[in-house]
Amino acid sequence: MAKDARRKLRMEKSLESAAKVLQEAHESREFLLRNTREAVLVSGRAIMEIHRGSHREAEKMIAGAASMIDSYRKRAGSRHAHLLVVPEQEMVEASALLAVVRGRQIPSQASLGVSPEGYVLGLMDSLGEIKRHIVDLLRRGQLGPARAAFEVMEGLYSMLYPLVAADRVLKEARRKMDVGRMQLEDARVLLAQAQIARRLGARKQG
Repeated sequence: MAKDARRKLRMEKSLESAAKVLQEAHESREFLLRNTREAVLVSGRAIMEIHRGSHREAEKMIAGAASMIDSYRKRAGSRHAHLLVVPEQEMVEASALLAVVRGRQIPSQASLGVSPEGYVLGLMDSLGEIKRHIVDLLRRGQLGPARAAFEVMEGLYSMLYPLVAADRVLKEARRKMDVGRMQLEDARVLLAQAQIARRLGARKQG
């Protein structure tokens, strides 16, 4: 009986230990789900500011979102690292757009300090925002900058497309790239139309 009692005691201690670990994991998960939303919202607002031309304000917002994400990494650990992918990809999307708008190189994964998943998915999402930027440029009659932005968009799409093969690892990668292809072709048509309109306008003036 004494031996059975000791076994029971050991099992109870193991269960208590397991329950504590699981409770801490649950609390961390709830904390991350609640608090990472703010980082996502900040990155979204940064994208809006970029399109409005407020680049410095957007830069501050992106830095703030990055700081928030970094502060959550220890809490996330390896168990909940996947919960940081969405806020990471939103921050990457804003960072990539800001670089394109400024005519600079898109930041690397290492420089942004994000996971491979967050980086790739964020770049995929940025295709739509780059198209929006091209539309804004064409609306203002800035054909040269629009053409340059399109070349970046086209090159980025080409580099990202092979990663569709990792769709089971990169959630929604195939869908994002299907959307990205449509946005790329839309931008191509708009650019071609703008070029034709400019040539016709030049002929009339001549």
